[in-house]
Amino acid sequence: LVQEAFASSKELFALPEAHKLVNFCRLTSQTNMGYSPFAGEQLNNRRAPDLKEAFNTKRPSLATTDFSGCTDAFRTTAPRLFDAVEHFFKRYCLATAVAHGLDDREFFLRAFRTMELCTVRFLHYPPCHSVSTALDSPDGSAASAIRVGEHTDFGMNTVLFLDSGARG
Repeated sequence: LVQEAFASSKELFALPEAHKLVNFCRLTSQTNMGYSPFAGEQLNNRRAPDLKEAFNTKRPSLATTDFSGCTDAFRTTAPRLFDAVEHFFKRYCLATAVAHGLDDREFFLRAFRTMELCTVRFLHYPPCHSVSTALDSPDGSAASAIRVGEHTDFGMNTVLFLDSGARG
């Protein structure tokens, strides 16, 4: 499933930029779902915008992610990946309670019962050589442009899948 997700997201992000900008639902802070275009986010405001694009999805039974303009493979694979990550996360909550010696094994799971704050985020970082001069920093140089600015994730945990052959 993870390899299917990587393949479908590569196909998605390979679509022409004009198609993505016109047809994809845009990511908003209100929904935390949809497409964030290349350099559309700036996690550290002292740097140039982040050299990435993203597509956020939510729990299929909770919210309807707008997959307008997306490839069929992505439209079917993204919800399946969310379900698999949710299954893992529920087991992780139980394991965390056990590791902390809590008698209440559902202590962490209760906080995430509906998973309304959980997101599965597909990220695309173009190769460094193709973006090294794509953006200028606030001081007029590309020196401060990096793939993603320094930040803290706001959730209990982050599950990161690294594609085969990717370094980092």
